[in-house]
Amino acid sequence: MAAGGTAVHAEELSVPPPVPGYAPNEGPLRGSAWAGADLRSTRLAGRDLRGSDLRDADLRGGDLQGAILRAADLTGANLQDADLTGADLRAVKLSGARLRGAYLRSADLRGADLRDVEFRGADLRDANIGRALLSGAQLQAVDLRGAKLAGAYLRGADLAAADASKADLTGAVLRDVDWMQTLLDGTELQEADLRGARHLSCEQLTRASHWDRAYRDPGHACGVARPLPREEQLQATPPVAAGGDDVAPE
Repeated sequence: MAAGGTAVHAEELSVPPPVPGYAPNEGPLRGSAWAGADLRSTRLAGRDLRGSDLRDADLRGGDLQGAILRAADLTGANLQDADLTGADLRAVKLSGARLRGAYLRSADLRGADLRDVEFRGADLRDANIGRALLSGAQLQAVDLRGAKLAGAYLRGADLAAADASKADLTGAVLRDVDWMQTLLDGTELQEADLRGARHLSCEQLTRASHWDRAYRDPGHACGVARPLPREEQLQATPPVAAGGDDVAPE
């Protein structure tokens, strides 16, 4: 804090412009304005970068283990092969970013904007991705074992060949997702919305936990009665007269 309690930002301290391999030793970096910067192989493990502007920045191969990037703007950034193990990415903006092969084990991504992000081959084991936006995300061959995705929005995402064993997808919106060769062993699916699922077999589905309590199409009943989502319940309920009595046929 500066005199008078005013927050100090990196630009106010004349932090040197970042270059490939950038590794600052000390000083606050919160609120850094580094949009479009070349930060390849940068070393920012454990640094506080919350609220920073890193749009379209090149962070390939960067060491960001345990970094605090809460509410940072990384829209369109390139984080291929970056190490974000244990990083705080809550409410971060990452739409359209590239995280192919990135390490995000145990990272906190709750409430993050991850729309259309390329995660292909990334390590997301034990990551907390609850209530994040993942519509259209490319999650092919991603390791999601033990990840927490309760309430996440994954409509139209591609999970082909991903390993989601033991992941928690309680109440997640998974409409129109591609499940080709996805592993769902012990995956929690209670109240998840699986309607419109593509390339999902009963053999895959029935390996999950509480799969029978997931909202699914008739083609994925797999021999068990389906719970009806609210809109189908309303369609199935007979009309009721104003006085509360069933409407009698004419």
